[in-house]
Amino acid sequence: MAVSLYDEEGKRWRTDVGAGRLQKALSGEAEIDVPRFQGIGPDGQSVWLLTRKNAEVSAVTVALADGRTIEHDAAGEAVHRSAWRMTIRDRRNDRIVAGIVTDGTRTTYEFIDPRLARQWHQIEEKLSGKGPLIVSSSDDFARVVLSVGSPAGPQYLLADMRSGEAMSLGPEYRWLPAVGEVRAIEYPAADGLLIPGFLTLPVRGPREKMSLVVLPHGGPEARDEGGFDWWAQALANAGYAVLQPNFRGSTVSDAHVAAGHGEWGRKMQTDLSDGVRYLAGEGLIDPARVCILGASYGGYAALAGVSLQRGIYRCAVAVAGLSDLHWIVQKNAGFRLNTNLRTRYGERLLGVSDVGDPSIDERSPLEHADAVTVPVLLIHGRDDTVVPYDQSRRMADALERLHKSVQIVDLKSEDHWLSRSETRLQMLAATVAFLKAHNPPDAAASSTASAGKTR
Repeated sequence: MAVSLYDEEGKRWRTDVGAGRLQKALSGEAEIDVPRFQGIGPDGQSVWLLTRKNAEVSAVTVALADGRTIEHDAAGEAVHRSAWRMTIRDRRNDRIVAGIVTDGTRTTYEFIDPRLARQWHQIEEKLSGKGPLIVSSSDDFARVVLSVGSPAGPQYLLADMRSGEAMSLGPEYRWLPAVGEVRAIEYPAADGLLIPGFLTLPVRGPREKMSLVVLPHGGPEARDEGGFDWWAQALANAGYAVLQPNFRGSTVSDAHVAAGHGEWGRKMQTDLSDGVRYLAGEGLIDPARVCILGASYGGYAALAGVSLQRGIYRCAVAVAGLSDLHWIVQKNAGFRLNTNLRTRYGERLLGVSDVGDPSIDERSPLEHADAVTVPVLLIHGRDDTVVPYDQSRRMADALERLHKSVQIVDLKSEDHWLSRSETRLQMLAATVAFLKAHNPPDAAASSTASAGKTR
């Protein structure tokens, strides 16, 4: 057994382990980054965890019997534990079987058992270029269910690890009329940092000078992984190319996450428009026909794209988006919770240490409503407990007072995650109608809409 304890106010962490009675094994100080358990070691006699100090990640092995740190474990030279984003565990005993590594747009698996590692390598070779993802497995990992990409959408395969053979189980989404092709891309940000991401092509139409929707993910410490994305595919079926960039701060790697510290509303934002510039330079999209939309942090990025930036996007859709960044670091009637982990995490993302830092206003779309010159659609669940509905309502009021083009859609009895299928459909219908009105996917219609628009 292993237990991790953290004192938010004292900023101290402690890890206790024991085969029976718990005893202290590790301890230290951390503003934010406490150790993260990976699981029980393959021998069942140790626990594996990751520690982080000054953005450097270390893999640590602790003996369950006495809490001592073990210098050499069963991982082997072919395994890079500090790079693992997640683990695969044996569901019979919770022991670690493999680690999952994400590198840019690629996902790989590192099996600890040399036999399983060889077998998995054989599967990868047979499915070269398809990027197989493990969905499920038998208890002994002799058979695994895989998901692989195809022009018709994700396909399920049943693979025999011993023989290396794989048989089709059919498509993941049987009733879809069509699926847009998803391409892995990589482009340089203005400062040279490589930004991995995905471009979903429209189901029909030309493959150049396309109308584009930029769709940044939420989090912001999250990532897009390619494959089937219901939101991107809905837009592709409506005729749009969709860019999903893993901007700095995304969980592509620890270094990529650290590159986003302090860059909220700064380089995290320009990483998106750098993607637009790149696709335009490749001739894939028409830079005059680009809109931005997203949810949660992505909703903030959509609002920032038309308030902090200008001349890039023809319209913006923000779903459950933040408009006032003071909300991150200032809670409870203005009292700053400096002993709260969430507050310190927000300060690191924003790069501030004081609630009165003027850069908070400088990066808050609410404070720059007067700079908005394009139509804005705000969508928010009334029962959102993650980002308050008030964040959208205040932005709508500010834009309305300035006689800007703004619409707001209230999602009744809905949370932050759009958990109800009917409200997801409501959101998609409102979004597609708004995009087609202000940035039609057809070039001729788009020119007509632009000519008739007043700003």
